This record gives sequence, C-alpha cells and structure tokens, in this order.
Amino acid sequence: MNKQEGYRLASVGAKMPRGEASQGIYELADGTHVGAPCCWDFGNVTTNPLNYGVMNTLFFGNAFWGKGDGAGPWFMADFEGGVWAGGTNPGDPGWGDLNYKNPPANPKNPTLKVKYAFGILKTSTAEWALRMTDASQTTGLTTAYKGGLPKKMDNLGGIVLGVGGDNSNNSFGTFYEGAIVAGYPTEATDDAVLKNVQAAGYGK
Repeated sequence: MNKQEGYRLASVGAKMPRGEASQGIYELADGTHVGAPCCWDFGNVTTNPLNYGVMNTLFFGNAFWGKGDGAGPWFMADFEGGVWAGGTNPGDPGWGDLNYKNPPANPKNPTLKVKYAFGILKTSTAEWALRMTDASQTTGLTTAYKGGLPKKMDNLGGIVLGVGGDNSNNSFGTFYEGAIVAGYPTEATDDAVLKNVQAAGYGK
C-alpha cells in the first residue's frame, strides 16, 4: 500500500470480538517498506470512522508516540489516542498515550527493519502482550511486553488494514498475511503460527 491506501469493513465482522472479549492478532509485513505518520494498523475498530472509539489494532512502523529499541520500525498496539510499544502505567517504557510527553523507549521491543517482520498482539480483560520476530530467521518470538492493559478494551467489531480507526491514511506498508481471532492465544499457539509462516518459505 502507498499513502492514502487502505481497507475498511464499516460493519461488524463475522465472529469479531466485541466489548471486553479477548482477541489475538498476528501479522507478517515488510519492515523495509514502512512509514512514520498515523497509522498503519490491522485490527478491530469502530464501524464508523466519524465516531471516536477504542481500537484494538496491531500497528507497524515508526510512530510519534511509544517507541521501542533502536530506530524502528516496531510492532506496537494502537488502542486509540496513542500507540504503545509496551507499558501499563504512564511513564512505563514504551508508553504511548499521545498526551504524555517524552516517555522512555521499551528496550525489549526490537527494531524490525527486515523483509519479513512477524508480530502478535493479544488482549484480555486482565492483560495484553506484544510479541515479534524476524520470520526469516530461526530465532523464536521476543516478548516485548506482557502486563496490565493501559486502558479498558471496548472492541467495536469493524476491521481496518492500512489506516487508523479514524481513517488516518498518511502511512504505508506491505501486508503479506495475518489474522484476527477471538480468544487469547497461548504462547504455544503463537509459536505454532510462526512455524507455519516459516514453513511457507518466506525469505527462501
């Protein structure tokens, strides 16, 4: 996708998590084709971009708010009103609330300027987790963050890819594959999905 390109389902998707229901997302994207502006997202959003609402999306790129290690790009969570590279409370490493100035970077969230960047975002009523790796390597997933939610989830059931919940469309990227699922996947499931992606032969 170039700037001002994206996809949106402006209605509730079939079997999409709603309210505080648990959700998992995985995504495989190109870390050499990313932008900094808002917002290259994949996930669960309001069905009406004119109505502000909580988002539950996986962001990939270089954002203006939360930051990871190095120069980016990073996988982060766009929960609306900010982009989090980690954290539960204001000032935590990776904290991404747009009204919080100069939060510390999350050193556990690695730069993924690689051709096949693989990321996972999981949320439940109790916690959220952010995991990622270079899918072309044999190394396993890094857990950049696992802890309490920075805000209460309210999944609204719409779906976006490549734009923000308000249709902000100034970023860009390349999406290879991904999925949004109901429930909070186990780490064993995360690992199995990664192995399936690697078995598909990306990077070979």
